[in-house]
Amino acid sequence: MARVGSNLFRGLRAHSVCGAIALACAAVPAGARGANPFDCSGIAPASGAELRAELVADGLENPVDVAAPPGDTARLFVVEQRGRIRIIDLATDALRPQAFLDITARVNYGGEKGLLGLAFHPRYAENGLFFVNYTRTGGPTGLETAIARFQVSSDPEVADPTATVLLTYAQPFANHNGGQVAFGPLDGYLYISTGDGGSGGDPNNNGQNPLSYLGKLLRIDVDSGDPYAVPATNPFAGSAGVLGEIWALGLRNPWRFTFDPENGDIYIADVGQGLWEEVDYQPGTSAGGENYEWRTREGAHSYSAGTSYGPGTRTAPLIEYPHPDQDPSTTFEGVSVTGGVLYRGCSMTDLHGAYFYADYGRHWVRTFRVVDGKVTDHRDRTAELNLGIAPDLLDDITAFGTDGRGEVYICDFSRKLFRVVPANTAPVIRRVVRGDANDDGEHGISDALFTLRHLFRGDPPRVDCADALDSNDDGSLDVSDGVYIVLGLFAGGPPPPPPYPDCGEDPTADSLDCAASTCE
Repeated sequence: MARVGSNLFRGLRAHSVCGAIALACAAVPAGARGANPFDCSGIAPASGAELRAELVADGLENPVDVAAPPGDTARLFVVEQRGRIRIIDLATDALRPQAFLDITARVNYGGEKGLLGLAFHPRYAENGLFFVNYTRTGGPTGLETAIARFQVSSDPEVADPTATVLLTYAQPFANHNGGQVAFGPLDGYLYISTGDGGSGGDPNNNGQNPLSYLGKLLRIDVDSGDPYAVPATNPFAGSAGVLGEIWALGLRNPWRFTFDPENGDIYIADVGQGLWEEVDYQPGTSAGGENYEWRTREGAHSYSAGTSYGPGTRTAPLIEYPHPDQDPSTTFEGVSVTGGVLYRGCSMTDLHGAYFYADYGRHWVRTFRVVDGKVTDHRDRTAELNLGIAPDLLDDITAFGTDGRGEVYICDFSRKLFRVVPANTAPVIRRVVRGDANDDGEHGISDALFTLRHLFRGDPPRVDCADALDSNDDGSLDVSDGVYIVLGLFAGGPPPPPPYPDCGEDPTADSLDCAASTCE
């Protein structure tokens, strides 16, 4: 294929092209993301969606959360409820003996209390900041939750134990502490899940109380204010009689929520009272303010009909399932939902968009997808996962998490950590779709914008398929690739060459690669 030359600019002045590109670039939101939020270079994904579990680490003490700093594909960090964060070296799956952070002396631990959540700052590689959620002795009731900021020390394997506490709120009882912290992938704000304060039946109606932090999903800006700021876009910011930090309310004990790292959708697993378990959903386009109705309702059913609602939009669960004996016609039952993760990882592209979750008491794992706000492709994954670890079995599942490539891990509360891997490890055949830079299946102005943003703004920092961005097939990525697309669309220039026949390899000898776009 010919390289870009001056002959391609006939009939269209160069500054007009550049002006159109610049104008269109300005219209694209700064938070726009590429097709894959993870660095999948060098990973050949397996075909199919059948899964297995494999043991990663044994000897953990009550693991309740697992996470990795953005872009860190070498390490995994596991939260132990007693008050420690441990590091696993992913090259060898070795659990390092020295804790990354040990705050056991500060943590009030036992039952549902302890060190419960970990979130790395989106710019952790630059600032070394991370945030934890734990219970401690103190406050007006003698027990409180603390949201604290820490920083890594000069040794990247050890954290500085000095804490800056951002937020505390009293816990009236020992249970229902929620406990997760996570950064929104699109807005960069810190989200915090809080339980209703415990006991049974939310006796203080905290879930609907607009002046209580309990029974909520909170959202704060940790990069502004002292020690934080309330985002002006929070649904109740500046409203009288409502805490500005509230993003959503009406939750009982949200034991794990997650974001779709691609589009910002939120999935919240809310543990039920005695009859129903539920998973709640908020699309990434939401402005917040959903009210998931506890304690007036448990799942989609009346619980305390006389309880007044707080503010917000009443929102039914995405799915619910019964406790034993509630619905004899179904085998889909459980006693305590454990929220999971939305898969966008590198090794199982056929599984993209699947949400993992589990039941702690019934020891099953399921997945489903959401299409147009509705649940589809709901599958029980327990048997296939257990095939990988037999005679061991998954049980007491407390949490899911992902590593720096988006791969899924499962915490077993007793002492183990498992990884989800494809059952079929044969790589799929690749094809090159030149010019389809954003992998949306067609050529358009958005492909030129994607290419230019990648080149000049580092957004995204890496791409799934470098060959696809090389729209003029000259073996390099530069501004000529974006211009080539625009000329083909608006000035009668040639289109990018079509996919190579029969899904073969890229026929052009160059240093670029393609790690995306599978043959159908």
